Amino acid sequence: MVDTGCTSWGTGDAGPSALDFVLAGDDGKEPDAKRALDAFLEAKKLNERSGQLPFSLQAIEELDAGPIWAYASFDVPKNISKSELYRGPVSTAAVTAVITAIRRIETAAAARDDKLIKPSLVPPADASFSVSTHSAFPKNTTHTRPILPAAARALSPLTATASHFARLLRSADSQPGVLSNALTPPGKTSKIFLYGGKVVEPVPAHLAKPGKIIAHRDGAVLLCCADKNGVWITHVRQPRAKADTVRTLHPKVPAIMGLRALKWAAALGLDDPTQVQDWTFQTWEKKEGTLQNVWVEEEKIGDSLIAYVYFPFYNGASDTQQCVQLRKAIEWASRVRTPQEEKEKGQLRALVLMGGDGYFSNGIHVGVIEAANDPAQESWDNINAIDDVVEAVMSFPGGTPPPFAKYPGSPEPQENVPSLAERGVLTISAIRGNCAAGGLAVATAADVVLCAERAVINPTYRGMGLFGSEYHRFSWFERCPDAEQYIRAMIPIGAEANAGFVDVVLHASTPEEIELSVKGHIRSLVSSPYSAAADFPSAPWCTAAQKAVPSPSTCLVSGLLSNKLAFLSTLDRPLRWYRALELQQMTLDFWHPVRSQRYHSRRAAFARKVAPQCTPLRFATFRRRNGEVDEEEADEFDDAPGWTPEEAWGWAGMTVPEVLSVGSSSSSSSSSEPTTIANSPVKEMTSYFQASTLDDALKEKLGIAPTFNKGSAIGTDAAFQEVLYTCYYDGARV
Repeated sequence: MVDTGCTSWGTGDAGPSALDFVLAGDDGKEPDAKRALDAFLEAKKLNERSGQLPFSLQAIEELDAGPIWAYASFDVPKNISKSELYRGPVSTAAVTAVITAIRRIETAAAARDDKLIKPSLVPPADASFSVSTHSAFPKNTTHTRPILPAAARALSPLTATASHFARLLRSADSQPGVLSNALTPPGKTSKIFLYGGKVVEPVPAHLAKPGKIIAHRDGAVLLCCADKNGVWITHVRQPRAKADTVRTLHPKVPAIMGLRALKWAAALGLDDPTQVQDWTFQTWEKKEGTLQNVWVEEEKIGDSLIAYVYFPFYNGASDTQQCVQLRKAIEWASRVRTPQEEKEKGQLRALVLMGGDGYFSNGIHVGVIEAANDPAQESWDNINAIDDVVEAVMSFPGGTPPPFAKYPGSPEPQENVPSLAERGVLTISAIRGNCAAGGLAVATAADVVLCAERAVINPTYRGMGLFGSEYHRFSWFERCPDAEQYIRAMIPIGAEANAGFVDVVLHASTPEEIELSVKGHIRSLVSSPYSAAADFPSAPWCTAAQKAVPSPSTCLVSGLLSNKLAFLSTLDRPLRWYRALELQQMTLDFWHPVRSQRYHSRRAAFARKVAPQCTPLRFATFRRRNGEVDEEEADEFDDAPGWTPEEAWGWAGMTVPEVLSVGSSSSSSSSSEPTTIANSPVKEMTSYFQASTLDDALKEKLGIAPTFNKGSAIGTDAAFQEVLYTCYYDGARV
């Protein structure tokens, strides 16, 4: 059993809000919880804790009183939020303690004559020392702290300092938030949940009005506090009304979006630039001490330039406007430099996507989509905006956006723009935190993917009821032969078991160590010759064999890109075929009267925090009986009765892209003109196979002789199931 004991190496606290109390300012010395709460609300005690103790203990009759088998300690970083603390130091220390405890228990059992694990086992003497720091377990007094409600953390910006206000916000991230009236307009009494508090900055004297919103940027608002400093509030959430009978939450959304939904924007001055200024940045360079969603840092190594693009979006979610913002930052970072710029800074050789510390990216923003007036249309806009991020990473030559993927903020056409590969720029993704779904597809579109060993990746969309886009049908399937199995399995995996999604695993723990490791690897890569290619794994398209092998003395970056260009020249269909194929399936997810229900219901449940009725069988495998599967694991989950490509694209206001008619199956050995069966209903596909020249034994194995029974025979043979899946869903020619 893993518990989180909070300590300052002398005193401690426990309970369901232990981390919240620590981050709010409780130093653990006050035994009475009410007095401790009052103290840090009044800013009498705002002491930083020097450490935490996730420990692994043996469960006995008395709660939290069993023998401790292992513990791991760590320092609490300054200005860290609760979710960041939990995802980072707490999780790392907890896993370390659990693994160490299991090994010690196994060792203790092995010393017994019967080799059995029993409650009478005694921890070894070194169990009283930290696994991570080797310091002795502190002799402390533990105080039980109660749940710290959202409303109990509220402060008034008229009396609280910005740092104090921000500290309470960070203690409540990402749940439950701070229930406050700090943003409530005059004449209103409602409170809303506030989130953010990561950045506090001075407010110009002529704007300093405590209690007022004085600026906005990237969907966040800057609230002026009593000390005339401001705190950035990034997100808000409406509380449930007392009359609500359905116990679901409103989605968490960017602050300005939430305030507009409440019709508070005008009263708060958000529509009047003389009251609330627009502080949107006009540059992508890093600005210290302020809120910045996306920025670019550059580093010169010899004659080479490396551009790092950071985008630490909240919880890793990217809404439509954030995707547009990120795409523009990538375009700026990878722009063609003038000769003078190249002389001063070097030639751009690597473009690096850095994401954020806690999350690289989790793809589209289902919270914003759920709160939108038209969730299906917002889904379409968001998925196309993130697709364009991928195109910026893959760098299509010519600069012409696809005509079938329009949305507000679509990129403008550019003429005669060579691709990054043609310009000698290698693309690299540095997954420093967790990464899933479309976010992983953004990462894997790069030529090299680095991944911290602590990161968890999840190569699937299916659990959200989506087919997925972001060119994953190209990047995932080129990188991983078993990509379809991972997509269908819907199981998160560690970096070490990446199966090809990741090229290099970085063995570093803290955010600082990970960033140093990322930059060290990239510096070596851009400085190495092609003869060192074996030491720098990369995507299959950069390592594929070609007729003219680069000279060993060639720059490694140039050699990898030469391989890439040679690989792309052999493709039998344009890369945009993959995007069109994926988007065609996504139209069904968004608008088809039957299939869209799987996505809309799952998105609503996720964004509104609806408790699941049971643990999915894919996780609780011990509950599987007689071939039972989760709904998402069944073939019927993909059913979209009666659809046609014309109707599907019509829902999006588009016509069927011409690019879908291009390409042929690379596995076809028939000399006759292949028959297209893409998007055919099951009966038509069956008829095609029945009329084909396949021998009877093969037809029987496919389950189509004498009649085709979907879900029976094909379900027993993975290879032929994949044949049918490819034909039916991927639009391949046979």
